[in-house]
Amino acid sequence: MSVYTEIRNQEFMAQVCPTEGCMARRVVASGLIAGVSSAAFQILVGAFLTHNPFAFLQLAAGMLLGREALEYWFPISVSLPVGIAIHMILSVLFAAGYLLVLRSVPWPVDTLGKTIAAASAYALVLWLSNFYVIAPLFGWYWFLNMTDPLLQGLAAHGIFYGVVLGLCFGHSKEPTER
Repeated sequence: MSVYTEIRNQEFMAQVCPTEGCMARRVVASGLIAGVSSAAFQILVGAFLTHNPFAFLQLAAGMLLGREALEYWFPISVSLPVGIAIHMILSVLFAAGYLLVLRSVPWPVDTLGKTIAAASAYALVLWLSNFYVIAPLFGWYWFLNMTDPLLQGLAAHGIFYGVVLGLCFGHSKEPTER
């Protein structure tokens, strides 16, 4: 990375959030907003495709509770809150990872469009690595077997998480400063 590129990226991030405390709040808020956006889309997809709007949350709950969380007899009152917690925690952690990527890319990410494109690409790489590498390593094959790659992979992660994350990170002014 050139010194010029690093300085431009740092200047852009300083415009977005001038202090580290502000940046920590931005990461948490951006992760939560993008996580809710992705969840809302996946709930709609689940309702229409599987007639189970909370199927993706049961998949997430299975990471902690095991394969049984996906069974029809498993109490939704257990798998739903666990799935929500896992989904939202991962959303915030992935937002923090995006900030690290954003600070270290070798090209300037100094506009809203570049920030959105970088976040969308980041989210797609996360989806591919999480579903096709990490999940099988842990024996969580249900992520591959029970999801639609186009809708729940590409759209939910690339658009409804990635684009929203980029919008949250790239929005440099508070509403009162417009």
